[in-house]
Amino acid sequence: MRRLFVLLLVLSAAASLHGQKTRYGQELPFPKKDVDYPLTVHVSAIHLRWNCLQGYCTRDFILNSLVAGRKREFTCSSGIPEGSHSPLPVTLGDTHGRALPKESGDEFGDDYELLTTNGRVIKCWLSGISE
Repeated sequence: MRRLFVLLLVLSAAASLHGQKTRYGQELPFPKKDVDYPLTVHVSAIHLRWNCLQGYCTRDFILNSLVAGRKREFTCSSGIPEGSHSPLPVTLGDTHGRALPKESGDEFGDDYELLTTNGRVIKCWLSGISE
C-alpha cells in the first residue's frame, strides 16, 4: 500500500512538472503611437556582459555608437536569461532612438529608447564615451 502511494505521488508530480512554463522575462514593448524617434544611432560595436544578481543572470550588452557626430557608449539590458541563444535585439548599423527627458544637467546616465530590428523598443542609458 505504501509503495502504491509513493508511486502515485511520483507520477502526479511528474505530470504537474510538464504543465509548468518557464518565464524568463517579458517581451520588449512596442513603440507608443505618435512618439517620434528623431536620433539616428549608428552602432559600430556590441559587447556582451553578464549581470548576475542573487543567482539570476541576464545578458546585458554595451553599444559603441555614433549619435549626432559624437561617439557614445550605451548600456542596454533586455532581460535575456543566461544560456539563452536568442539573437540580440540591436544589430550593427543604423537604428533610430530618442532621449528621455531628465531633470539633471549631467549627460551621463541619461536614458534613451532605441528601436530594435523587430520593431520593439529597448531602454538604454548613456554609460560612457566610446573610442
